[in-house]
Amino acid sequence: MPSIEIPLDPIFGIDIEAVARKELQILDVIRIEFLPGRVICETSACVPPLSTVLATHTSGSVIAVEVIHHAAILPHFLSMFLNGPPVYIIHADSHDDLGSPNVVPDATGRLIDRWTGKTVSPQEPFTVRSAVDSSAIEIGSYLTLALHLLPVIGIAFVFPDHSTANIAGVRNPSSITVGWAEDDLLNRGVRRLRCRPSRDGSNGIPILRCDGHCNLAELGSIIPRETPIILDIDCDYFDDADEVGGLPHDACTMDVAGFMQQVQMVVPRKHLKLISLSHSPGFCPRTSVEVICAEVLHSLDMGAHCRWKSW
Repeated sequence: MPSIEIPLDPIFGIDIEAVARKELQILDVIRIEFLPGRVICETSACVPPLSTVLATHTSGSVIAVEVIHHAAILPHFLSMFLNGPPVYIIHADSHDDLGSPNVVPDATGRLIDRWTGKTVSPQEPFTVRSAVDSSAIEIGSYLTLALHLLPVIGIAFVFPDHSTANIAGVRNPSSITVGWAEDDLLNRGVRRLRCRPSRDGSNGIPILRCDGHCNLAELGSIIPRETPIILDIDCDYFDDADEVGGLPHDACTMDVAGFMQQVQMVVPRKHLKLISLSHSPGFCPRTSVEVICAEVLHSLDMGAHCRWKSW
């Protein structure tokens, strides 16, 4: 069985096993062994790997990538936009995905996979995929690393209607900064990326919150002209009926065509560069996933006949 060794210098009073399981939430932890100064977690192998890409579609200048787990899209973000012009992200999801990845800096500033000790280089997509497979970068934290590495000039969080989700712990921040903090629960000496929200918008990456896609109209006046756009979709935005953990069922509209129509009204087709489609097993029912992806891809194929915003 694969195993992950975590050195311990924990915050006093925490439930070490519960925190370790949460850090490795996307993996199936079979057994945890406590040893002096460390804990070893045995996990089952993920089949297929967490970084698996299911399909890639192209329509004109737009690339649509289907992945099983949302973190698998990060290598595509980096390969397309790392050294490019500023980019705007539209993140449609039931969650903000702004957790702290287990990718940490070494003494020279290089990024290291905390679980495997391997280097994670933004310029080498295979090293990022490896960190996704180890769960150092996972579904709830990949976006934090994207904001840290990419030239993002703004991000819109599109949540389901009446969503109770927060953005980095705050209901409606106006901006967000990403930086290193020494507040890891399992090892106080580990520095991890944290998102810090601000309500006054004085610095950081500007944020727009939209509860329901019918409120996307404001984007048309916010996104600067000629800005490349990423449309980052988690299928649980439309249907999160399978979500585990007893959380409220927020999204069930399945109004995919309506969503894409709203996007087309505010996003110039020529500036939309990448669409990610995360299937999110355990959150979105498989039957809904098939409908959602088919509708999104259909809207792209019909792009020449749709009324996309033009500048």
